[in-house]
Amino acid sequence: MTARFLSLVSAAFLLAACNSGDSFLEWDEETAAMLAAQEAAAEAAENPDAEGADEPPTLEAGVGLVMTLAIMRDSGELEMGELAIAESTGTSRQAIAALEGGDSCSGGFVATEGQRGTFALSCESGTIWLGDYIFFAEDLGGAQMRDQTGAPARMIYGPDVPQSGMGATEFDALWAARETMAGS
Repeated sequence: MTARFLSLVSAAFLLAACNSGDSFLEWDEETAAMLAAQEAAAEAAENPDAEGADEPPTLEAGVGLVMTLAIMRDSGELEMGELAIAESTGTSRQAIAALEGGDSCSGGFVATEGQRGTFALSCESGTIWLGDYIFFAEDLGGAQMRDQTGAPARMIYGPDVPQSGMGATEFDALWAARETMAGS
């Protein structure tokens, strides 16, 4: 009876710790980034009158790179914009994205292996992008990602991405070039 009681108490303690966010268990980097992005979006939604609420997000650290980006959803919707990534602080880099449709996103990139890693971007529209990225050069890369509903998308960024007038064919050609670089 005592052993059963102790196991129930232990299970209840672990469950409470996991649900409170005070868990001794570590979240993987992508899940931690997603939870932080969701928390920031919820905080912004709760306090729309906060100072700077109407201003687009800004980088706290110095901007290291500003690149043109293109996001292609599996539905065929293509969105263009700009991606700014701050200088790294250890393995993480703060990032913001400004999309042509008017959406602003902020979050970060976390290196897991060389020029590869995971990222999360939380947008003012409520979209949260999570994915895996790779840089082939300092200012050239791509990412496989999904939004908060699980819908997949691809992102390319760099000087070879035109600032406007890009279509699905051009996107697919640049994506294929990045796949070739990744395979090398």
